[in-house]
Amino acid sequence: MENKFLILVGILICINSCRMPADPLGEIKIIKRLDTINTGGNCRDLDVDIDDDILVAAANYNGYFVYKINYEINNIIDTLINSVHMSPDSLDTELGDNRIESIVLSKTNDIAFILDKYENIWLYKYGSGAEQYGGGQAKNMKITDTACLNYGGSWLSVAIDDKSDSIGVYFLLNHHSADLLKYCISQEDDNYVQLREWDDCLNIQNYFKNGYADQEVCEDAGYVWKDPGCKSGGDYAQYSTSIVWTKLTDVAPEDNVFYGDPDCEYIINQGKIAGKIFFNDGVLSMTYGELGVRSFKQSDENLCWGIGIGETEYSIHYEDYMTQICGVDSDGNKTCENDEDWLEEFGNGNYDLGESFQDNNGDGIWTPEEEFEDANGDGVWTQTEEFEDNNGDGIWTPAEGFVDCSDTHSDLVSCCKAVICPDSSPTCYLDRTEDGFIESNGYPGLGGVYSSKGGIIPQISFEFDTPGEVEIIYSIDQTIFAGLSHSNGFTITKLNDDGSTSDPGQFATGYSIRGIHEDNGLLALAAGHDGILLYNWNGGVDVSFIGKIETSYANNVKVAGSIIFAATEDGIEVVQIDR
Repeated sequence: MENKFLILVGILICINSCRMPADPLGEIKIIKRLDTINTGGNCRDLDVDIDDDILVAAANYNGYFVYKINYEINNIIDTLINSVHMSPDSLDTELGDNRIESIVLSKTNDIAFILDKYENIWLYKYGSGAEQYGGGQAKNMKITDTACLNYGGSWLSVAIDDKSDSIGVYFLLNHHSADLLKYCISQEDDNYVQLREWDDCLNIQNYFKNGYADQEVCEDAGYVWKDPGCKSGGDYAQYSTSIVWTKLTDVAPEDNVFYGDPDCEYIINQGKIAGKIFFNDGVLSMTYGELGVRSFKQSDENLCWGIGIGETEYSIHYEDYMTQICGVDSDGNKTCENDEDWLEEFGNGNYDLGESFQDNNGDGIWTPEEEFEDANGDGVWTQTEEFEDNNGDGIWTPAEGFVDCSDTHSDLVSCCKAVICPDSSPTCYLDRTEDGFIESNGYPGLGGVYSSKGGIIPQISFEFDTPGEVEIIYSIDQTIFAGLSHSNGFTITKLNDDGSTSDPGQFATGYSIRGIHEDNGLLALAAGHDGILLYNWNGGVDVSFIGKIETSYANNVKVAGSIIFAATEDGIEVVQIDR
């Protein structure tokens, strides 16, 4: 009986300890630790611009805070001074649950992107003397005022590509059931939309006439008002996710309205389990639940991810190929009017207004001459050759030759998205018979997804599984850090140039990781009830444990030099260590 009891106790000890954290090794010398800064709510996230001495904190149901970081002599941190508090009542008055959960700072342009999950993304310009979007120092502008609304989704996560003259903003959306969106469109584009039988805003939004908010204004401008409109939810499965992006170009301190091109461009649809995104070094990484991590490469030029003539699989096609196939350049010019390499056989065989021609008789007008097949190449009709003798003189006169631009696309976006030619040769481009290919489908294209320069190529470039469900993602130098749930710690995976990944290293088993950040080799991890874990990182999977800082429940963490800023359930905790 005693032996059975001992065996039972041993089993219980094993079960209780097999997922427990390893004892912290190493020592941390703390130089200074501030008293916890009370944010009046669970501090869900924070971000730090150490060059401008600014910290912005997400305080859950208590809005967000902007703090000024002050120092003593010798760069020892002293205090955080609250300079701005945007309470829930000062945010969206139409919502009863303004809840700020995530912060991303554009440290180049001094703009905070503040996520109210499922509802809004707010922009706050924290630079000294900067004018807020919408005017006034206390007024913010919602980025949901962009064309991203056309996708019928709610906001899950945001990441940015921070540049000196612009900010690429990437959104992860969660799709709900489709709503109908009214819109303004030209008659020509509406005819094309109807020909393609499109009813979702995903395809139609490239043809919207922006700036015409109601029927009267739209029709007064000579356009067509569409009511009830298109399905803003697209053709996505309910609760699936999609990545889209917009480019903000009005990012100077004096700019009070934001504009970008593209306004909001679709990238790719994903499953429900996608949760968070992070961008760095030309790679957009995404948590994918228990299936691990997916990463996508940034577009280096304007391109189409589609299927070219004679191809059977999707691949990248740049502007030169789209221009050749579709006879239009990136500015919407009919390149076939001045490009001798354009495939003239794609034309309709008749001169149309706007097409260039060789004016043989100098009268400035193209006149249909007798057309025939000149079998012997002498330029004169003989009885063995067939021709249409329009003037009845029995002699063929060379007609003014022209380049035929009819039926081509008005822009490269349309070229990319239009239905692909089903043949391995350009046969369908010539089919203008009644009920033929072009009459039934419109001018063919690449049947793909257009990606503007700075966007994301709609193809999974890297994908790998993890030992547990991914809670948080972080990357630097083509290295992916994945924070895992259920005491699985975190993994480090190196992305290789050939599209492969190195064997990942797994660390901190026994801990559940909620946040990851690195600065100058100091790697910090938010580990929930276990506080903050610190490691030395020397690149790749070379890490060594330093120690642990006890805090209240740690939601996220940022590190700047030797200072650790932790977002916790009790507020903000700041610790400076000796390095």
